[in-house]
Amino acid sequence: MTIRRLITRSIPALPPDACIEDALECCLAHRLPYLPVVQTHTLVGLVSEECLLDAPDEHAPVASLCTGRPLTIPPDLHPFEAARLMAEARLPLLPVVDDDRYEGLVLQTDLFTVFTALLATQEPGAILVIEMAPHDLSMSHLAYIFESQGVRIRSIASEAPGRLDGPIRLTVKLNVTDTARLRHVLEHHGYRVTAYYNEDMTDEELDFRVAAFLHYLEV
Repeated sequence: MTIRRLITRSIPALPPDACIEDALECCLAHRLPYLPVVQTHTLVGLVSEECLLDAPDEHAPVASLCTGRPLTIPPDLHPFEAARLMAEARLPLLPVVDDDRYEGLVLQTDLFTVFTALLATQEPGAILVIEMAPHDLSMSHLAYIFESQGVRIRSIASEAPGRLDGPIRLTVKLNVTDTARLRHVLEHHGYRVTAYYNEDMTDEELDFRVAAFLHYLEV
């Protein structure tokens, strides 16, 4: 998967001689804090809504506000790498350039949609957060435990330790909603389940929540 299929061409690029007033209207219309400035398929730069608002002359060309070379990405980049660059640059979008030819934009919202699908967030199932020491991480062993309990992994994501000797944290999306037995087996094998979500509630838990909500309404 590459970002090529995420390129949006519906957001118009501004010509260098577009006036600041028109550029600001375009920013507001598309609800974007940045817009590309392009001349004959060549990216001149990005212009920000903030700079447009602060410009002293609303009739000046937007090219006068473009300084430096903007960060760009190639169309064959993986979405993970695009997201990393976007986060480092603190930009909600990145222009895509292929052999010096401007192709369009990749938006943060479109990347989020891809990650939602990759992590199976829309699929039913429980989520477990598991911690372990780095030297105890064995994906094959974890997979064996899940399979031995008849559980299938829909997605898995890892979080690096916050410190050198800290634990690794895995967030696992499963195809089941009852993980009581699985959590017990994981703990037995030395894995620490620090949180779990989307579990089926027992009748007692449901009655307790309903009673608490009714009490809240009475208050």
